[in-house]
Amino acid sequence: MAQFESIKTVVVLGDEKVGKTSLIKRLQKMGQAGTPNGAAPTDLYELTYKGIKIVLVDVAGDSIKTVTPNSIRYARVVFLTYDITRQETLNNCKYWHQFAMNNCKEDTVSYALVGCKAELRNERQVSWDATERISNMINANKLFEVSAVKSTNCDQLMEWVYGIMREAAGEGPDDSITLNQNPSQAQGEPSKCWC
Repeated sequence: MAQFESIKTVVVLGDEKVGKTSLIKRLQKMGQAGTPNGAAPTDLYELTYKGIKIVLVDVAGDSIKTVTPNSIRYARVVFLTYDITRQETLNNCKYWHQFAMNNCKEDTVSYALVGCKAELRNERQVSWDATERISNMINANKLFEVSAVKSTNCDQLMEWVYGIMREAAGEGPDDSITLNQNPSQAQGEPSKCWC
């Protein structure tokens, strides 16, 4: 149990086949990748990004009832993932958020609502307005749309994680991190990444 407390953990939750594992594998390519540890229902992927060791916990969407609580208990970041071509996967992020709240020990968990498969924009079923509504319901800290296939916005997602991990380590924010803003966003509103 203590081993998870000292590791910077990111838990990736979402329905089956939304793109969680593909996203994790893309993020691993951005850092120095370790090897997966374990097997279904959770896989643990290690990477070092800008000197910070991060473990990504891939929780299989169809076998959530058998997840080992220790693997997610000390999460610092939770990705609530959905497939932009399947509206029900966005709606189910409310369930995944509640699951994380019930199982994560940290009271300072940061949540990102992450739309996967951005390369399939022509098949989109999820509007940005619907995403913002769900985000507001669950108090997500950031919104992202990513493509693991084309690496779209994966760098912004990883920089956001990096900033949170730096703050958790007491190093303070990295002023060099810049995220794209929604161009229609009014000034003074909380920032959300328009990726």
